[in-house]
This record gives sequence, C-alpha cells and structure tokens, in this order.
Amino acid sequence: PTIGFSACDLSFGLSNGYASRSLRNFSHIINVGNHFNPVNGYFTAPQGGLYATFLSVQCHKSLDLYFAIKKKPCNSCYNGDECQCNVGEISTSNDQSRGCAFEIVNMKTGDYLWAIYENAAKIFCKLNIMFVCIKIG
Repeated sequence: PTIGFSACDLSFGLSNGYASRSLRNFSHIINVGNHFNPVNGYFTAPQGGLYATFLSVQCHKSLDLYFAIKKKPCNSCYNGDECQCNVGEISTSNDQSRGCAFEIVNMKTGDYLWAIYENAAKIFCKLNIMFVCIKIG
C-alpha cells in the first residue's frame, strides 16, 4: 500500500514577527495512511525505508525568506531523539521569488519530517506552497 501525503495552499499566509515557524494548516491535503498531522505539519514515518520529499514555494512578493525540510532525529547526530537536521533548503530573495527542494530521505519507524520557514523581512506575505512525502522503498 502507498504511504504519503500532499499538502498545498495557494494563498498560504506567512505571519510576521516570527523568526522560525512550522508550515501547517494547509488548505488542501491528501493524506494516504493518515500519517501527516495537518495541525502541527508533521509527517510520522509508519515504516522504515526511503521517502521522497518535495517542497515548492512561490512568493507573491520578492522577500528574503528561508524554508527547510527538517527531520528528527537526525541520522548524523549523536544527541539522541531531540536532534534535528535540515534535509532540504530553499531561499527566496529580491531576485528570486520561487524555489523547490527534492530529497530522498532514509527514515526509521517513528521518525518525523516537517517544513519550517523563517521570515527575515518580518512582514505578512502570501505564498503558493506544496509539501509532499511518499514512501518509495
């Protein structure tokens, strides 16, 4: 059976005044297996294996924004279950208002995957955003 999710929002609003925050409360979600939590934006791997993950962002303004796909725990860290790492990153700027990240991630049962943003401009911004994860092996 297929395991994965696709979450998107064509008018996602970035709150101002936050240094770093999880992407969550998407307007359109396909959640095969129900392992994606739309409230906190976390995907929990129900089985170990390889997962393909994708994050796509298009900002309606040219702003300095940063996005990352995060994994917890991190495979290269020895600080226990609280360690987290970036598995993919996107930066937007005055010259580039869109970007995407595609990564293959080795996950164990119970590992978490989620996406975050940092709003350096600290102003409200509307985005088209899509976050996807599918088990591939």
